[in-house]
This record gives sequence, structure tokens and C-alpha cells, in this order.
Amino acid sequence: MEEALEVVLPDGVRTVYAAPPAGSEGLLYRPDLASDDPMSLAAALNALATSAQTVPRNIVPIAPVDDRSFAVAVCRKPGMATVQGEGAVLRWHLDDIPRDRQGALLDITAPDYLRTRTQEQAARGRGLAGMAKAQAAYAERYGEPGSRPPGFALRPVQLACQNVVVGLAAFRHDSTFDGLSVPLWQTCDVPHVATHEGTRALSLLMLCDAFACGGTMEIRFRGHPEQSVPAALLRFARTKGIALGQERRDLITPEEARRLFWAVTDMPAGLAARAAELTDGGLVAPERLCYMLAAGVWRDIELDFMLATSGRAASVLAGGALPEERRARAAESEVCRAAVLTGTLHRRLDSVDSAGRTGQARVFEDGRRGVTWVVDGRNAAVEFTGVDAPLPWLPDPGDLTQAADRPLLVLPRARPTAEDESLGVDLARRSGARVALVVPDDAPGLDGCRLPVLRCPYTLYELDTSIEGKLLSARVSRA
Repeated sequence: MEEALEVVLPDGVRTVYAAPPAGSEGLLYRPDLASDDPMSLAAALNALATSAQTVPRNIVPIAPVDDRSFAVAVCRKPGMATVQGEGAVLRWHLDDIPRDRQGALLDITAPDYLRTRTQEQAARGRGLAGMAKAQAAYAERYGEPGSRPPGFALRPVQLACQNVVVGLAAFRHDSTFDGLSVPLWQTCDVPHVATHEGTRALSLLMLCDAFACGGTMEIRFRGHPEQSVPAALLRFARTKGIALGQERRDLITPEEARRLFWAVTDMPAGLAARAAELTDGGLVAPERLCYMLAAGVWRDIELDFMLATSGRAASVLAGGALPEERRARAAESEVCRAAVLTGTLHRRLDSVDSAGRTGQARVFEDGRRGVTWVVDGRNAAVEFTGVDAPLPWLPDPGDLTQAADRPLLVLPRARPTAEDESLGVDLARRSGARVALVVPDDAPGLDGCRLPVLRCPYTLYELDTSIEGKLLSARVSRA
């Protein structure tokens, strides 16, 4: 077989061929079946050959993921000592998908993948029946408008993308161990959703719920049909280098939950490094920082700016200094104002509203341009790249529009001073970037400014109102 495939099979693939996991019938492609059998390896190879993208010669299909993708094992060619990722299980799509999504990691070995797939497949029917009962009970008790379930109520969650359900779960706070009880949980991979994205998103919702309920972050899957941490969650965690259920097979410890929370929270590399310094130093609990981002209390660029420019970020994440601590509160207000100005500008630069140009009904979809940023903590400045002209909030775009090929460097200032203007002029001279001040709409004293001024549509009062809402959310986020 290996001679025909022109590969050397990893030990894990040999193991599943020699001793297929119980219940893997209809899941594992077998080399010993006739080529006309749909579960034969030959049939899978023929289907893989129809891929819209060139298929590497060192992968072998081992199982179907969905109607349009395969789980494939990474092999090495004869004569090669080793190959990167050998033995890992990847997902290969037949359709022409974005290149960075092709070949995403499904699991670290073939036995691990097949074992968890058979485990969740055997329990799926009982899980769906349990969800139907949980949804009916919830609708009966809390279905009326304005009804708010308590934390100890079993709350069903349904996650969908383009009207296709990719995740189902039910959570409740359990006071017997001061943590989150999750008796129901299951996800699936579908052709139009990125690998593990349903599991990642449902994990994020679960961990946010665990934090908001005020418990220890311990999560128990007691009563779950799989009688353990769900197989899909185990697979996803392994791809992130996290082992779950080590203390008990149906339990995620608080430490494991924190590591998982960090893995499922999207953070740019610069923000992740700064956030790690903050949490490693014990200034902020990792789950609090992740919750603030996941719940949208602070956006990633806003938090990145605060971490890079101020030593008060830990206090801000905890809800801010007390009103009587005037000096600390004033310092936090200034950095928060600058952060919100930066976040508002980034959201405006990064958004695409193409539907408005057609004259038809406006459709809101994920239309981001991919504008990236780097925070200059020393000068409290932010450099944006990938910005398309014209820039917003300028009465006369002038040179900033004509030089769209250069980065945009902004100085967000709620109360700009002459020193800020001089700093901007000096940065423009030294960096060659387009430099501008970003200020509230009612910022005074900017007549004759030597820098272009981007006036945010919000006044200082409106900025402060928004910031106070964020600080209140941080204070009351845990029950």
C-alpha cells in the first residue's frame, strides 16, 4: 500500500489501520476495502484528486470531516528522514477556499482524532435529545419577554453561522462546587466555517459565562452524554497545546480553564505580549483580561494602547480608581479617552460599506479592510498600515489623501497641547509617515495647527460617558 501511495505512513496511521477504534465503521477510510466501496481508501483518494487546489503528495485521507473536506494525515516520502508535522491530522477542503485556511490542524495524531470522533458520534443522538428537552424547559419557564433566568438555571445556547447550527450547549452555575456545570455540549465542522471555529466560539461563550457567574472557573461536564470533557473540545485544546481533563475526565480545572480562555481569545501578537506581562506579574487575572476583550468592554486596540502607554491599565480593567483618588482617576481618564479615540478611528478606517453604493438595501456583513496597527508607547502614538484614502473626519484631506501609500501615524489626544503638536511635526520629519492629531469634536485651541486634525464625531462629554459605561461593566462583570 505504501509503495502505491509513495509515502511512509506515520505510526499513528498504521495503528488505526491495524486496530480500528470501536465504532469507527463508516468513519475510517480503509485500505483493505474494494475501490467501489465509498469508505475505501481508493475512493477517498479519487475524491481528493478533485480538489480545486493542488494536493500535497505527502498526505493520506483517513476520514471525512463533512461533505466537502477530509481529515488527512501528514506522511513523509520514502528516503526522507523526517517532515514537519509528520503524523498530524489536517483538514483538506475540496473547494477553492482562502489559502491560509487550507490544511488547518485538526488533531495531533490519527489515533487521537479517530478516538474522539467515534466518542462524539456515539453520543450525538443523546445530546440532541437532551438539548431539545432543555430548550423546551427553558422556553416554558423563561420564554416571556423581560424574563431573566438566574445563574443556577440551565440556559441553552445555540451557535449558528449562515443559518447552519454549528454548536449547542447548556450552562448553569452550580453552587455545590462554585463553578459552571455543562451537561450538554456538542459542535460540528461544516464546509463554510473555519476549522474548529464552532468549538472555539462555543468555548468562548462558556468561559465568559463561567467568569460572569463569579465562580472559580472550574467547569464540570457531569451528566454529559460522553461522560467526559467533550471530544471536540479535547481535540481543539490539543491543537493549542492544552491538555484538558487531566485531574478528572469530566472536569476542567480552573488552571486549565484559564489556559483555554487565553487560547480562544483573539489577540494580535503585540497585545498578547503586553497582556502576558500584565497577567504573569499577577496584576490582572487572565480570565478578567480575556473577558474584557471577549465581551467587548474594551476593544483590542484600546487595550493595546492602554497597556503600552500607561501603568494604570490593571486598575482600569478592574473598574478604575475610586472617585476620591483624584490624581489616579485623572490619569486613567486621559489614557481611556485616548484609547477610545484610537479605537473609534480604527473601526472607521477598517470598515467597508460597499452596500451603500449600490442604491439597494443596505447589508451589513464582515467587510473589514484589514487595517493593522502598532502602538508607539514612548510617544503615545499609533501607526496604521493598510489605510485607504480618503481619511475620515478631515475638512480638507490635503496631503494625507495624496500620500496614501505611506503609513498613517496618529497622536490621540483628548486635550492636545503645543508639545503634542511639536512632537507630531518631529515624528513626521523623522519617520516620513502621514502624521495627524486625533481629538474630540469639541477640542479647542487648534486654529493654525501645523498638523492635520482628525476630529472624532464624539465630544469630550460623550467620550467620558462611554468610558464610564466601560468602567461600570468592568466593576459588575462578575456576579
